[in-house]
Amino acid sequence: MVKPREDASSRQRLAAPERRRLIIEAAKQIFLTRGLAGARTKDIATAAGVNEGLIYRHFDSKEEIFAAAVVEPLQSLVTTGVARTGDLSAVEGDLQYDNTRRFIADLLELMVDVVPLLGIVLFSERDTGTEFYRTQIAPALDTVTESVEQRMPDWNHRDFQPRVVTTSVLGICLGIGLDASFRGTEVDIDQTATEIADLIFEGVRPRTDDGARQVPSP
Repeated sequence: MVKPREDASSRQRLAAPERRRLIIEAAKQIFLTRGLAGARTKDIATAAGVNEGLIYRHFDSKEEIFAAAVVEPLQSLVTTGVARTGDLSAVEGDLQYDNTRRFIADLLELMVDVVPLLGIVLFSERDTGTEFYRTQIAPALDTVTESVEQRMPDWNHRDFQPRVVTTSVLGICLGIGLDASFRGTEVDIDQTATEIADLIFEGVRPRTDDGARQVPSP
């Protein structure tokens, strides 16, 4: 029995996301070896095995490719993480912990993956790094901080500054990613995320009148 031919336009649509992914992955390697300033779309095209014109069907510039490699995953992570907090209530401490741990695990995995690229854009040139942080990283951090602030009345905790906590989590994940990258070691994402979440929740646990932290009821 002869199978019906697939529609050509359908194959093209299905192939486009994969081509885009391959371009991004190839670009990562070019960025790592040549930096953002030294990277050329021609070299990215060669590494991806496509012609240079095809790159411009998916991206307007190499900067846009870089953003797709680093910023898009971060934005997606923040959107998902904030959405998970939407249905939390005061009696759902375990769910709140689980959602926080999942967010940290996702953030940690992302940092381990993109930390070499972040190093290039943040620290190679001060003006470029400042602009990238202010326009790409800071808004994501602000969104998470605002989400934490909105949920603070829903659970029992000592007073703390949400921005300090959210910035600390980002810094911890970034630091672990840097350490693993330079040492050439693997990170146990789940175990490490659990330990970070434990540190955060232990740190904001309410204190008793004598200054000791309250022990949760069984």
